[in-house]
Amino acid sequence: MSDNYAVTGSITISNPSAVTQTVTGVADVLNDTTVASVDCGAAFPIDIVAGGQLVCSYTASPTDDLATSNTATVSAVGNADQTGIAGVSFTENLIGDDSGTLTDDRFAAFSEAVSGDANFTLEEDFVCPTNPSAYGTDGSYTAEVVNTASLNGNINLSDDAKITLDCTLPVLTVAKTAAGTYDRTVTWELVKNVNTEGNDVSDYVGVAGDTFPTDWLLYVGKTEVSDNYAVTGSITISNPSAVTQTVTGVADVLNDTTVASVDCGAAFPIDIVAGGQLVCSYTASPTDDLATSNTATVSAVGNADQTGIAGVSFTENLIGDDSVTLDDDRAPSGFPASISASQTFTYNESFTCSSNRGDYTNGVDTDNYPNTATLKGDNNNLSDNASVTVTCEASFVDVLKLTDGAPTPADKTWTFELRKGATTLETLSTPPTLLEFQTALVMGDTYTMCETGIPAGWTLQWGVDANGNGVIDTGETLPFVGGEADLIGSGLLQVYDPDPNYGTADAVNDTRCVNFAAPTTAGDVFPFIVDNRFPGGEPRTPGYWKNWNTCTGGGQQDTAAANGGATEGFFLLDDLIPTTIGNFAITTCEIGVDILDKREIGVPALVGDGDKMASDPAFNMATALLAAKLNLGAGAETCSAVVDAVADADALLVSIDFNGYPDGNSAWDGKGKPPSYFDKKDPLAAEANALATLLDDYNNGLLCSP
Repeated sequence: MSDNYAVTGSITISNPSAVTQTVTGVADVLNDTTVASVDCGAAFPIDIVAGGQLVCSYTASPTDDLATSNTATVSAVGNADQTGIAGVSFTENLIGDDSGTLTDDRFAAFSEAVSGDANFTLEEDFVCPTNPSAYGTDGSYTAEVVNTASLNGNINLSDDAKITLDCTLPVLTVAKTAAGTYDRTVTWELVKNVNTEGNDVSDYVGVAGDTFPTDWLLYVGKTEVSDNYAVTGSITISNPSAVTQTVTGVADVLNDTTVASVDCGAAFPIDIVAGGQLVCSYTASPTDDLATSNTATVSAVGNADQTGIAGVSFTENLIGDDSVTLDDDRAPSGFPASISASQTFTYNESFTCSSNRGDYTNGVDTDNYPNTATLKGDNNNLSDNASVTVTCEASFVDVLKLTDGAPTPADKTWTFELRKGATTLETLSTPPTLLEFQTALVMGDTYTMCETGIPAGWTLQWGVDANGNGVIDTGETLPFVGGEADLIGSGLLQVYDPDPNYGTADAVNDTRCVNFAAPTTAGDVFPFIVDNRFPGGEPRTPGYWKNWNTCTGGGQQDTAAANGGATEGFFLLDDLIPTTIGNFAITTCEIGVDILDKREIGVPALVGDGDKMASDPAFNMATALLAAKLNLGAGAETCSAVVDAVADADALLVSIDFNGYPDGNSAWDGKGKPPSYFDKKDPLAAEANALATLLDDYNNGLLCSP
């Protein structure tokens, strides 16, 4: 190193003049601008006597040796500044050695003679350890290397440098998969019962018409069991380092503390080459599906344990059917039904004993009603059964219909109705002569058998054919008692007229009925026998004749025609006119019906257009007289009492000139009190009423006997 540069010297100032001169200042500067320090021995101003000298010293301290001249400048009173210049050269002052030998303790072969500045680069490679065990347990390795250089000779210098080698062993990386699975086993149960749990069969016993409400019970049970929980997957251990690393162990555990079994293909320790991988498989068997994560822990030489975490979700493996289809062969509402949970069903069904005779054998009808329920799915096909057995008993009724004492011919129609209370259960007509009613009877219950539409002039005899010989024997005849109100005792096995107006002119007495008790032994038949004979039979009321005609729109004209009409004893009003009542001629069906209805004659060709005259004794008698004449004309029973009554009534109508109008001339105008053929106190009015009553008795079958 070159330093301590200095330029020193003297400045001699001479006064050649004859007078003293005064120096006011002396400056000195190198040509590199370094200013020197000047010392003239005294402070300025300094006088120099004539011919005298002033010697000053100076010192300059430049920073290098580049200055080559030095200029001194002297200032004095009375003259311009004067300069003196001197050349500058530097003389070295050697301190130390000018050369030496350089050596380095890291490089034995290095030895260099150095006589000046020199730079040397010595290269050395430092390598991190390849043995993982050198890295301890945290994956780090640290080493310090000190390097000392020496400059010898008389210099005897040394210097050192140090490097620190910090090495890291890259950790193994751990990646993993996790798949949770479990089995959910679904089993189903199907139980079919009837009425009560555990009951597979219900037996009912009853009679015709009995109804048995029934509860079908159906239980569907679903049982679910979840088990065989497992978590499986792979653990992939990667070595990102440049050296082989050794795995000493792999552990795997779920966050519910279940420890997995790990298989890495070989026993530990296992080496993983640089950049390589080790793939292990594992299986864990938890007791449920609560685990949500899975952690693998890898132990290796040279580093702390490394972990890999994977989330766990469980996938169900369904064994069985989660939903099934329930069906029932009794077809209840809502079936078939999709079922996904345990469920109980109760549905009602009623079983009724048949009322159809054809369903019975020897009076017994036994029916079995099986009920099968099914439960089906992709993996299920279940069924279960229950059943109901209904055993019913019934008895029956027949009518053997005779006409004039013999089996009824095919061209005769007689109609019978089987009734119970106010309900008509069944209607049968001949032919055949034996009417087998198909209504199954409730044994011991009361029923009514009626013959309807019996024409005027026919007698009828009811009996019970107990011995089955087809003849009404002595002791088998049933008595006629009159109207329903006339029934005696239990009212059974007595012939009666069911018309509530029985015995009056308003009755329609073409029906006869008998109440009977159904046989109490299953299969027994109640054997009615009814014989209708003509002529000389029962008369009929005005109400009957208002129906048996061609002008009121009823069906009786068809019945009469089907049975041969008047020739065979089936008379219509039309067949028995013209006739007269008094001097008044009944020439048409319409006029006859109006008289039978106690009406004045309006338009002769219309029915029912005239006013009702039921309060007029003349009209009441005329109605009864016309009905009596029709009955007698139809061959009904007769006797002197009715013959006399008819003659008397005819005479009375002649005496009052009855012509179908209340005032004897024209129809009533509807104003005021209705006119009458009689004054209120006229004795003929009482006679007319008496004759009307007598004739009504005849028309109701109460005056004469067959």
